[in-house]
Order: sequence, then C-alpha cells, then structure tokens
Amino acid sequence: GPPFWSPDGLSLLTNGRDMRGRNGIFRIDVQSGEATAVYLNDALSVLAEWSRDGKKVYFNRSGVLIERDLASGLEREIDRELNLRAGNLSPDGQYFIGSRTDSSTKTSSLMLVPVAGGPLRELLRLRQPESIALAGSCTPEGNVVFTRDTGAGKEVWLVPVRGGQPRKLDIDPAIWWDGSVRGNQAF
Repeated sequence: GPPFWSPDGLSLLTNGRDMRGRNGIFRIDVQSGEATAVYLNDALSVLAEWSRDGKKVYFNRSGVLIERDLASGLEREIDRELNLRAGNLSPDGQYFIGSRTDSSTKTSSLMLVPVAGGPLRELLRLRQPESIALAGSCTPEGNVVFTRDTGAGKEVWLVPVRGGQPRKLDIDPAIWWDGSVRGNQAF
C-alpha cells in the first residue's frame, strides 16, 4: 500500500515484508532508513494510517478496522459492520468514512464512524441500481468526496459533512482516483 507520513514528517508508515518474509505494517525512520515492525501478520498485508497525533495507527484486519496504540501495543476495534479501511480518516482525526450495503432494503449508505466510539452518522443513502462505488476521502475542510455508481457509469460526488446538499463534481472518476499522465508529465 502507499506510505503515510507521520504527523511530524519524520517517519513513514507502510505495509511490506520483513527479512523473514512476514507481512505487516512497518514504521520507517526517514533519517536512518531503519524499519521497525508495528504489527506483523503472516496471513495478510494491510494498509495502515497514523492517528493525527502520531501515537496510534489504524489498519484493517479481516474486515475489522483496528486502532493500535504504539506505546502500549493495545488494540481496539473501531468497527466491524461497515466497509472501512485505513486512509479514510477525517482531517481532524475524529471520524472515518465508510459505506454500508443493506441487501434487504437494496440500499447503499455513506457513513461517518466516530473514532472515539458512539453512534454512526449516515451522510447519504442510495437505492439500487445506484451504489457507493468507493467510500471516498475527506477534503481539508472535512467534506466527503466519493464515487457513486449510477448503474450506467461512475461519478464523483461531494457531500458536505456540516449540512448542505450533495453535489456531483465535474471530474472523471478514473482521473480523480488514479491520476492521469500524458507522456511523462502529470497534468
């Protein structure tokens, strides 16, 4: 997975393998290049993200988003019901963005999950054939950008977290999430 910089900019957090071939999450000191295992698990490779204070990491293990305290090694489940993954933490570090599909009501919802615990907040609900294609990410202001599958194609949408109407953005989803390159120059 892509590396995440620590809040102080002195370390990277990335997934990979150690010299024995074990998968896990590693902290890489930028000055020395030394890698330290944060979490090892032979069965899976995981994407991890720092807490905003740099004292914890978040990662997905077997469909469950986990918070791990770096000093103590203690772990806590954030959520096991939603489609959550590291990389979807809000700029203020207060919530994760996730999605939930309910086959009985044929709906797909974009959700906010408080890191500290408490009730989930539904931002948007879509009915089939529409669905949340990619749960998205937060803008610096804390709004959520996500990919909406209309059944006929994909669109990029913005949902204001503090109220207001969701709106479609005039952006090609493939360029938004994957980038676009012309020759060797990004544009």
